[in-house]
Amino acid sequence: MYMTYRIMLFWLSAGFVEGSKGCVGTGTIEYGDSCKGVNSCSDPDKYVFWDAVHPTQKMYKLIADEAIASFINDFF
Repeated sequence: MYMTYRIMLFWLSAGFVEGSKGCVGTGTIEYGDSCKGVNSCSDPDKYVFWDAVHPTQKMYKLIADEAIASFINDFF
C-alpha cells in the first residue's frame, strides 16, 4: 500500500486540490453522524477526505485499484 501512503503525502500530484481537511463542514472535526445537516463542498473529487477521517470516493477508488493491482501482481 505504498501508493496510498504516497498519495496521502503528495495529494496534489494525484489530482486533488485539498488534502488537509475534509469536504464536509469545517473538514477538521466532523465525521459520521456529526455530518448530518452540515454543508458539504460542491466537488468532493477535489478532496482526499469526505469528512475529518473518511476518504472520498475518488480516494477509495485509488486505494481499491492499488489493492487489486497488488493482488494480481502477487498471485498471478
